[in-house]
Amino acid sequence: MGLVFLGFGLLKFFPGTSPAEALVQQTVSELTFGLIPEDVGLVLTAVVESTIGLTLISGRFLRFGLALLGVAMIGIMSPMVLMFSELFPQPLAPTLEAQYGKPCSFQTVDQQPCLCFYAACCRSRYSS
Repeated sequence: MGLVFLGFGLLKFFPGTSPAEALVQQTVSELTFGLIPEDVGLVLTAVVESTIGLTLISGRFLRFGLALLGVAMIGIMSPMVLMFSELFPQPLAPTLEAQYGKPCSFQTVDQQPCLCFYAACCRSRYSS
């Protein structure tokens, strides 16, 4: 679990590399009522996730890391409340965004939302 947090945390330090970047920015903006700029929120999220990962991997400052994880869970789970209709457009049918990714804006041939991670994937398999 520590490697997962560290890996995803490190990705957020490099703009455009994290599949959850847009979701994180939107969530931070909504949770802070726009007081924290999206880019700053992304870096703060990267620091928090990387710190959690390092504490879980090393075992040092474990209580601090677990407390930070508890607080971070508010941010991790809040899109399920704040953006429920975007994450679950149909009952029991979560989008990839609901699974910590952002789907592209393309639609399948039968006008269903595209459930690919990257737009290039959608373009190759679906109509735009």
